[in-house]
Amino acid sequence: MPARPQASNACRACGAGLYSAAGASNCLQCPAGSYSNTAASACLQCPKGFYTPRAATPRCIRASAGFLANANAGATGQVACAAGTFSYAGSSVGATASDTSECIPCPIGFFNNRVGSRNCTACPVGERTCTFGATSCQAANVLCVNPLPPYPPPRAPSPPPYAFT
Repeated sequence: MPARPQASNACRACGAGLYSAAGASNCLQCPAGSYSNTAASACLQCPKGFYTPRAATPRCIRASAGFLANANAGATGQVACAAGTFSYAGSSVGATASDTSECIPCPIGFFNNRVGSRNCTACPVGERTCTFGATSCQAANVLCVNPLPPYPPPRAPSPPPYAFT
């Protein structure tokens, strides 16, 4: 008579997008905004600039240029930048423009009239903008009302290296 297979209580590794807490006998799905690799004991939040809208995913998606991940960590989607602004791929809501983590206003002399844009367009010859974040250009002979200082503002002059007495 052939030997009967023995029942096994051995643990099985969970697949990507799933996790199992220590001592648990089943695998659970990672929620939207998080991911896991194979054999994970916990899910990881999508990092800054990435998102995933679905549960049980093995990786997060980089936010597209012109869009922001809807949270700095654990994002579940992306939102479009407003007209007059742009963003780089992998940007997210809530930080500062200096680290490419928000929609950045178009600089003076450039405009953007589209939502979800990856860049700004230079004004045509004979036209200009007077503010950051412009959605259109105007004739260069139109007076700017309350023009803004250059962006970024110039540094204050440094003191002389020595003083005369």
